[in-house]
Amino acid sequence: MLDALTCVYVPLCSLLAGCLALGEEKSLGLSAPQLTLPVSYRLLWFAKLGVSAGTAIALNLALPLILFWSTNAILHTGFTELTNPRDNGLWSLAAISAILFFLSYWSITFVSNTVRGVILALVGLAGVFASAALGAWLGDHFRGVQTGVFTALMCHFQLPPDLMVERAFDWARFPVYGLAILIIVLLLRQSLSQFRRSQQHGRALLSCSLTLGVVLCLAVFWSVDVFSSINRLPGSAPVQELRRAITVLGLNDLGQSEHKPRMVLAAQLDGRISPQTKAWVKNALITYNQAGVVVAVGPSGKLVPTYQATVLFPNGRQFSLDCGDIHNERNW
Repeated sequence: MLDALTCVYVPLCSLLAGCLALGEEKSLGLSAPQLTLPVSYRLLWFAKLGVSAGTAIALNLALPLILFWSTNAILHTGFTELTNPRDNGLWSLAAISAILFFLSYWSITFVSNTVRGVILALVGLAGVFASAALGAWLGDHFRGVQTGVFTALMCHFQLPPDLMVERAFDWARFPVYGLAILIIVLLLRQSLSQFRRSQQHGRALLSCSLTLGVVLCLAVFWSVDVFSSINRLPGSAPVQELRRAITVLGLNDLGQSEHKPRMVLAAQLDGRISPQTKAWVKNALITYNQAGVVVAVGPSGKLVPTYQATVLFPNGRQFSLDCGDIHNERNW
């Protein structure tokens, strides 16, 4: 029950708090005369933003904490009703509340009263989800656009692709936060620009909305494509080239023992890998040994060997890969 009330109360208070400082003044016709005061309009705008933010903090944070502390002795709930170690419910609620707050403060500068500001903020919230959904769809449809960039980074810093996949979320988290801050700054910048205009113009609202939608769509597309591109690194060109080269070396090594590893010399890779792949495995210790034999895919069904290779980079990182293309019978 407390969870349901909180999930309704907090976003609603954020929505109303964003419109509070400007909504009533516009309804009473006081916002335009304030612009004639001998005070910078930026200072007025910051003051109203501070009032709205202070109201949101008081209603969304201070008041619920006071209520929980005062009723905990009776209900014995503490914070267990609001926290769940298996999900990020509080963070999701805080994110939605922050979006509603900034959207409502942005929307009230384009309309003439609080009711219209709330309606515009809700429409804007739907637009935010629509733009994010479009960006996610584009990122999934045109996946791997940045694979070449991350492949170049992998080769330059001699990183194992599986390590980059494992840490993809941690590495991409900070740029995503940066993009979120950029969108918030853009919202506030548009709000400040519209604040000094005493009359509302539908063209300005449409222009600002389209700008925000395009920026958000591109930001989500970039974020989705980052994960998609990094996840493609285990199958990137340098990995495939190294796999084919080791496979050919293993086939040509007639004295290869199934249990004895062989070392790959740099001279043996000349002409078999590209300069980018050479930079990736430069000064690396590469060994391989026969892992076994399997039946090749094809009409002959002949037995072909498979190899287990290990790459130890100079920076101490290690990468293992399986070699032996059992799906291409022409190699045998």
